[in-house]
Amino acid sequence: MACLQGVRTLPSLLSNIAKAGIGRTFTSATKGAVGSLQFLRSFATVRPARSLGSSLSTSLQPQSLKPLVVSRGFTLPRTLQLLQPGAAVQGAIQQTRNVTKFNYRNGQQRTSKAVIKRFMRLNCGLWIRPRSGRAKKLWKKPDHILQGLRTHVICNRTQSKMLDKMVGDYWKRPKYYVDDPYEPYHVRNNFPHVKKTWW
Repeated sequence: MACLQGVRTLPSLLSNIAKAGIGRTFTSATKGAVGSLQFLRSFATVRPARSLGSSLSTSLQPQSLKPLVVSRGFTLPRTLQLLQPGAAVQGAIQQTRNVTKFNYRNGQQRTSKAVIKRFMRLNCGLWIRPRSGRAKKLWKKPDHILQGLRTHVICNRTQSKMLDKMVGDYWKRPKYYVDDPYEPYHVRNNFPHVKKTWW
């Protein structure tokens, strides 16, 4: 502890000696202290790596940053916090997975077959899906549960946008079938301000 306190006060002592002009009369003990100070400076003064960005390496200087206290009486510059692997990059990079399939030959977007099997897109842009478990162990389910399993679920806005990005343009076009059971649901007329009054 005493050695660390001596190291902390040594730079001011050396500057006073240099101003007085007696820098040539160093003793062996003083030279040893100077050597230990340079050894500590080689570990404490760390420049930021260039891989974090040129703006970071030019703007951050150890002299302008406030020191960070690590233990009693010993301080390190705050640049050591920035040199931890992935500390400054984790918050800036966030992975998103919107479009999942591309053609390797020409780069065109491909349709995900799992979306076509599990979901259906209405002409108004909504995606619907059947209830999960609608065909599992029906023998032990009561009638009111079976009645609910025959209904469909409407996907929310986030899910519909994601499913639109996972299919091609063919599946987004309106389709008309003979005796389509979903024909009443292709147009959203459950709200008065969007209900059509001319048919």
